[in-house]
Amino acid sequence: MPATNQLMYMAFGESPWSSGKGIYVMSDGNVGIGTNRPNEKLDVSGNILIRANNYLRFGKEDSNTGYFEIHNATCCYNTYADIKGNLYFRTEASQATMGIQKNNTITMGVWPKYGDVITDTQGFRLMVKGGILTDEVKIIHNVPSSDYVFESDYNLLSLKEVEKFIKENKHLPEVPSAREFKENGYNIAEMDDILLRKVEELTLYLIELNKRIETLEKENDILKAKD
Repeated sequence: MPATNQLMYMAFGESPWSSGKGIYVMSDGNVGIGTNRPNEKLDVSGNILIRANNYLRFGKEDSNTGYFEIHNATCCYNTYADIKGNLYFRTEASQATMGIQKNNTITMGVWPKYGDVITDTQGFRLMVKGGILTDEVKIIHNVPSSDYVFESDYNLLSLKEVEKFIKENKHLPEVPSAREFKENGYNIAEMDDILLRKVEELTLYLIELNKRIETLEKENDILKAKD
């Protein structure tokens, strides 16, 4: 184990210092494994294996503070990343590209929190600042259920009632106003249900209108026959 005033190393090969087959401790406290030019406190040239039932932890000495831990147990196929506190993936500008918060919520494009606090996602699991581009969105909860419009006891407003409501409120019955949309946003599932209900109501109006047209046509045919 050669040592000088500047470094200490334990290595193998005909030229141990330059072989890269050893452990090298530098005068600045950096340690290299497989390299004699470590750039950090621990610089490894090669792969690292952490055997099952052991873990790699990033955090403070106090285990009560936040940490990030990676481990694999002999009983399980999967690898687990355990988090205490919040975990943020940041860009060079310190913007939080993605955050996994301690209350099991995910933020994207939201400024990271510091300390034992979280960003309020208003009851939702995912908060995104900016748009979402996707090929498909499937909603499985609170799906449209407005087929009751076709039940015989459904209270369908008359067109005169609808006209009166529109004149007074400047929007359709049961549909939020543009101002409400702007102030509160809207739930996709709820809005789909409202739109479907209005389409079904419109269908009933058209069916009734068609019946009246057919009645008028028959009456017109009778009058023509008398002439």
